[in-house]
Amino acid sequence: MYAFCKRQLWYYAHYIRPQAENKHIQMGSLAHETSFQRATHKNIHLLNEGVIDWIDPKTRILHENKTGKVSHTEGDILQLKYYLNWLHSHGISVVEGHLHYIDSRDIIHIPWTETIRQEINTCTSEIQGIIAAPTPHTPLHLKKCNGCSYFSHCYNNLEL
Repeated sequence: MYAFCKRQLWYYAHYIRPQAENKHIQMGSLAHETSFQRATHKNIHLLNEGVIDWIDPKTRILHENKTGKVSHTEGDILQLKYYLNWLHSHGISVVEGHLHYIDSRDIIHIPWTETIRQEINTCTSEIQGIIAAPTPHTPLHLKKCNGCSYFSHCYNNLEL
């Protein structure tokens, strides 16, 4: 959310959830339910900070599933890095994370490094400032907003 849209981040942090009937939410839920069914350590909740799709305890690899082709990878990679950092900061040693793009079957490997910790700490400071704001950022008015599950919150069903 942080890399994609700061307004979306603000909504989520203030418990304003996306529309469940959004087609992207539904496709992601379906992909999540039907992918990697043999994984035993799935849907790992990080307190109120996210849900990891699954972890392989033998290889110590974190896995996140994404629908669609490799496109918005900046946000996907940042999310994976955040999860890697969260686990390490809570004493859980994982060696790397894998982003699985289900439609294209691409996998992006992100090894754990101390640089990730530094990057996430920098982002966390900015995120805290966004969340503390009394109102969300102004809408971006970008084409990618049309597919966002928060579209109606930002534009009251207006077309871009």
